Amino acid sequence: MFGTSTVTTKGQATFPQDLRLMLGIKPGDKLSFEADLQTKTIKVKKASESIVDELYGCLPSKMGYVDIKTVREVAGRKLGEFYAQKLQKQTKNI
Repeated sequence: MFGTSTVTTKGQATFPQDLRLMLGIKPGDKLSFEADLQTKTIKVKKASESIVDELYGCLPSKMGYVDIKTVREVAGRKLGEFYAQKLQKQTKNI
C-alpha cells in the first residue's frame, strides 16, 4: 500500500508522490480507470496515446487466451509444413 488519499467534493483524489514517481505519472498525464464492483477496487493506468491501444481488448473474443509459447510452436509447425511441401514440389520438378 502506498498511502491514502481523501476524495474532495469535486471527486478528485491525490496520488501519493512515491506512487507517482514509481509509475512515471506527471502533471498533464491522462489516466484510465477500471472498476471491479465485486471487490470495490479501482485499477488505474496511464492512458495510451494510440487509439489502437485504447481499443485493444474491448471486444469480446470467442477464442481463449493462447500463450506465446503455443503460438510460436504452432507457427513453427505450419511454416515447417509449408516449406516441406514447397521443397517436395521443387524436387518433383528436377
